[in-house]
Parts: sequence; structure tokens; C-alpha cells
Amino acid sequence: TDLVIATVERYFSSYRAAYSLYLGRPDGASFGPSHRLQWSYYYTDRSFVGVAASSGKEAENIFPGGVLTTQVRGLSLAGRHEFAPGWAATYEWLVQRQGDLYTRRGFGLGLRHAF
Repeated sequence: TDLVIATVERYFSSYRAAYSLYLGRPDGASFGPSHRLQWSYYYTDRSFVGVAASSGKEAENIFPGGVLTTQVRGLSLAGRHEFAPGWAATYEWLVQRQGDLYTRRGFGLGLRHAF
């Protein structure tokens, strides 16, 4: 599998905007492009909340059937909240649609410690 990722981002005031282009290719297939847009708000130096939307094509080599290409779309909300020096709570909610195959939904909570 080959994967090429290019990202352009811009920070201004307390915000971050980013665009990423992903070009993925399994063995025996052509590159499939995907796109991701992100917007984040930093309410302190180490705390933020952000949203991301993605869309594109994913090609996967499924043995023995061959290469399957599907349309992928996703949306996520993520953040990090520092509650003590070096300690933060992290969270993420996401939904991802993989063609007509399935829809993945998830929610994660985490604890982060910076050394």
C-alpha cells in the first residue's frame, strides 16, 4: 500500500484551519483521493475543540475478490481540555460512512499526561 498526504494549515488568532489531501493506493490499483477539512478553536494554549469533515474514495485489496473501491464520508468532533498542568481530558465523537457497506459511529474519552 502506498499513501501520500499533503496538508496546508493556517493559524490565526485562536483558530486553526487545515485542508489535507490523501492519495492511497493498494497493490494493483490506482490512487484514490480523499479530502479532509478541519477547523479548531484554541481557548487556551493546550485546550481546544474542533470539527473535521472528510470525503473521498477508498480502494482496498480484498483477497481473493480483488480491489473494492467505495465512497467514504466522515464527520468528527474532537477536543482536549487541560484541567491541571500537564493533565488533560480528551474526547472524540465520529461517524463514518463506508459506501453502502456500513456506517461506523464512535465516541472516545481519554486522559492525557504530558511529560
